[in-house]
Amino acid sequence: MSRTLIHSAGRMLSAILLHPRWRHSKTVGWTYQQMYLLGKHIIEWREVAAIWRLHTPGMVVADIGANVGFYTLQMALCVGPTGRVLAFEPDPFCFEWLQYRIKQGGAINIKAHQVALGERSREAVLYSSRYNRADNRIHRSHNEPNVERHSIPTRRLDDFLPHTTAGAFDALKIDVQGAEEYVLRGAQDTFRAGISWIWIEFSPEHLRGAGTDPKDFLVLLGSLKMELFEIDLWGQFQRLSNPEDYIRRIGAGYGDLLLTSPNHCQRWGLRIPTSPGEAID
Repeated sequence: MSRTLIHSAGRMLSAILLHPRWRHSKTVGWTYQQMYLLGKHIIEWREVAAIWRLHTPGMVVADIGANVGFYTLQMALCVGPTGRVLAFEPDPFCFEWLQYRIKQGGAINIKAHQVALGERSREAVLYSSRYNRADNRIHRSHNEPNVERHSIPTRRLDDFLPHTTAGAFDALKIDVQGAEEYVLRGAQDTFRAGISWIWIEFSPEHLRGAGTDPKDFLVLLGSLKMELFEIDLWGQFQRLSNPEDYIRRIGAGYGDLLLTSPNHCQRWGLRIPTSPGEAID
């Protein structure tokens, strides 16, 4: 079964379960998040396998755009009791279920924050799809009717450095529907403190909706002085050598990028490819 078909079926079921008339029923909410998590397990098992390869016990990780915590709880297992995960999710509905799953899972190494991350601290508006809670944006690019608006606080990632055990993050996972540039611009102290890797979603459509040119965004990633890879459909890391070709291939879809350094690739037993398009074993 293709990702496109699963996505389509999931959106249809979500539209029914997330109707405002009954979405706040615990039974309906539980059914929705179970369906959402099942879909993620089916279509993103390669990404999960890749994420597990990157983590080591004791790491401090930020999950930015945590939704109901699919990756948050996976990463909490990866880093173990000596590690820590800071999860950021501004949407009230998703945050409620994120907290529920953390409590039910007994994950004492997770701290959840109901804020959006950006370039500066301010009050903002979150535009949430009424029928697709995986599509929440802090920019007005939703073209569907009945978009919900929530007043939310926006903070810099750097504001949370004192909340980490050593005043630094080891890794970041960022999926914020096009606002990725602003998250990075609010993380300058984080980068200066040193970071092992960044896993970041790349969606040209969402980036443009947030006012970011996709090509300029890849240039921004290059300015971080880290090795840049795309994650292919098999969960392998491919060096990103042709940004324009990558943007063309992604089209109206999305992909995942990994930024890291040669030293950390060696730590994980990954080999830096010597030619464009060569996969890392």
